[in-house]
Amino acid sequence: IDVKKLGNVTAGYIAGLIDGKGYVHYRFGHLVKRHPHEGAETYITVSNTYKPILVYLQSTLGGAIHANPPKNPKHRMRWFWKLGPQGTFTLLDRIAPYLQVKREAANLILSNKALITKTGPRTESEKKRLRGLTKKMRALTKRGLSSFSNGDIMIRKAHGQPH
Repeated sequence: IDVKKLGNVTAGYIAGLIDGKGYVHYRFGHLVKRHPHEGAETYITVSNTYKPILVYLQSTLGGAIHANPPKNPKHRMRWFWKLGPQGTFTLLDRIAPYLQVKREAANLILSNKALITKTGPRTESEKKRLRGLTKKMRALTKRGLSSFSNGDIMIRKAHGQPH
């Protein structure tokens, strides 16, 4: 699937789904406990109870859909779509201009692509930069007060308060 050929409307729609119901993930550290090496990983997920939206993302972008059964039987089944590292960089590059809430996170990941995707041993300086990136990403995804701007409009939302 050639993400670069997505039309502007489709790219904007996908950015809206990710802004509203998705996550731009990044982590650095011991990715697999059985294999104690430090690595960096990034991926995108979108979660929803309406599976057809996720099927659309999968058919358009690839990735995989997984079930997340509710712990409370009164709740509906939740599904999530996940796009792995290779697709994540390509997709973020295409939709970054349309992202509002997650634009800064996307730009951080894109600007550190070479460092994140590097294979083989890392220098102490590289590890330090990756740990710094982890702190920045955590700060961006921290629950609570967040803000983003769209032209002259400044929207602020607080967890638990009306939008």
